[in-house]
Amino acid sequence: MKSDMDFAFKLSKRRWLIMILFMIYAINGAIQWVQFSIISDLVVKYYNDTSATQVEWTTTCFMLAYVIFIVPSLYLLDKVGVRNTLIIGATGVTIGTWIKVFSVHRDRFFLVLIGQSFQAVFQILTFGLCARFTAIWFGANEISIAGALGLFGDQLGTALAFYVPPALVKDGTPETIGEGLKKMHWLIAGSSTAVLLMIVLFFKSAPKLPPSAAQAKQRQSEKENVFQALKSILRKRAFIFILLSYGWNVGSFNAIATLLNQIVLVNFPRAKCTRVLEWIRSIVTTYVDGKEDAGRIGFIMMVSGMFCSLIVGKILDKTRKFKETAVFLTTGSAITYAAFSWSLKSGSLTTVYVVSFFIGFFILSYYGTGFQMAIEVTFPVSEGISSAILFLSVQMHGCLITIVYGYAVKLFGDLPSNIGLTVLFSISAIFACLIPADLKRQSVEKSVHGKIHVEETKDFI
Repeated sequence: MKSDMDFAFKLSKRRWLIMILFMIYAINGAIQWVQFSIISDLVVKYYNDTSATQVEWTTTCFMLAYVIFIVPSLYLLDKVGVRNTLIIGATGVTIGTWIKVFSVHRDRFFLVLIGQSFQAVFQILTFGLCARFTAIWFGANEISIAGALGLFGDQLGTALAFYVPPALVKDGTPETIGEGLKKMHWLIAGSSTAVLLMIVLFFKSAPKLPPSAAQAKQRQSEKENVFQALKSILRKRAFIFILLSYGWNVGSFNAIATLLNQIVLVNFPRAKCTRVLEWIRSIVTTYVDGKEDAGRIGFIMMVSGMFCSLIVGKILDKTRKFKETAVFLTTGSAITYAAFSWSLKSGSLTTVYVVSFFIGFFILSYYGTGFQMAIEVTFPVSEGISSAILFLSVQMHGCLITIVYGYAVKLFGDLPSNIGLTVLFSISAIFACLIPADLKRQSVEKSVHGKIHVEETKDFI
């Protein structure tokens, strides 16, 4: 039997290929999340007898499906493994994209809902994979930045979802809108098919040797029962506080993303350009129309969040200050969203653009931080299970907040509704302050610190 002194963990170069494949898959899936809600006014105009509320359900169905099917998806992951789960999920998503290709007809909005719902169910299979495969493939000193990279693909896809649909689907006659929808659906269906083929050919479940002490311990442990693991982690006070903080924060952002088009159009139906705004638009797009500002604002939020998440991930790998980072990010989320609510009423679209950058920095940087905190406090439970339950909290909160927020905007206007969201972000910060600093995974790494030798293998392909 080997002692700690004999441990030699291996870092496979193939881990970067696995990361790239997963990022491409995440980009392709995330771009479809808000592809209709960000152009909701054009979708309502194109499809007969369709309301803005029905269009909102093209996004809300992802949240609802997650709540319903998360436990079966965890059971499937446990039975068939990471690779097969990803292949099944990618296949279902690809079928959903082809269903939407045939939805471009003015009386076929039901096919849009079927395609989105089909994708929503199959994307659930892969929501918990990011944390799982990064732990399986990456070493202890790169786990947070790897997690941030895994989420980078999802965030980039969402950023493109804010930009691509408004760029492809232009306002005009129903025929013009239909041509734009057709281009969008064929583009996404083609890319989904290509991504599926790449996953089948190149994606691998795990390296031969573990990359870290924590992963070695998991491999040596008896295989966990999904339901016993769920029961175990839901008894942990630290994990419950993370669920509440993460759910209120990210769930509120999901509601903002779903209804951003309506909120911006109410305040800026056609914007007056300033020099700063013209410069921003010259980078993002040359078409000047208030209808596209929601897409640009969402795009800026996501891009700023993507790169700031990488920076925060690197900081976490160096400092391990998970709780302190969470408190900083959730507090900043509340402050910046209060500023965003004010900026919408300021009459200055330039101010809205600037504030949206900081919203992305704080809220989206919390994505990766919350994931890593949840894994730390629930170790040695599988990362797929803890991250899936964390996503469940997001979807439950997001679904509820989106529905209430949508009705509140219609009944009371956007300012009182945005003040309400600011309160929710503040509640998230309070729960973050209550999270105990219980880093179980780091304790395992520290117990063998200085006793191990980590090498990098050359099995890239």
